[in-house]
Amino acid sequence: MIIIEYIEEMWPNTPLLPADPYERAIARFWIKFAEDKVEEVLQRMFKSIREELEKAIKEILEMLQIVQEHGFGGKKYFNGEEIGMVDIAFGSIVYWLNVNEDVLGVKLIEHHKFPRLHKWFQCFPGIA
Repeated sequence: MIIIEYIEEMWPNTPLLPADPYERAIARFWIKFAEDKVEEVLQRMFKSIREELEKAIKEILEMLQIVQEHGFGGKKYFNGEEIGMVDIAFGSIVYWLNVNEDVLGVKLIEHHKFPRLHKWFQCFPGIA
């Protein structure tokens, strides 16, 4: 994300963060959520077995539900109609979600449970 922040500062004509300070703070919240919470549980899930794995899967599903319900706010992407920094932060997680699904044989992003996230994941062809 440091490189993405650099890009944001170097090329301000194509902003990756909202112009409104409140909306920028919300975007930074979701970036931090992706980096700290979701990535940590994905790593733990990958390394866990039995009860620990079940607990980690439950946690990641709860986090995905939070993102599904509160992350988009009726918008196509986290920022609105254009891909922004939050989409990039979560986009990097899409790959690891797929790896965990393949390795563990667990389907995490089911269309009927997470329709908005499932649709959003389709923005990352070759990864989702």
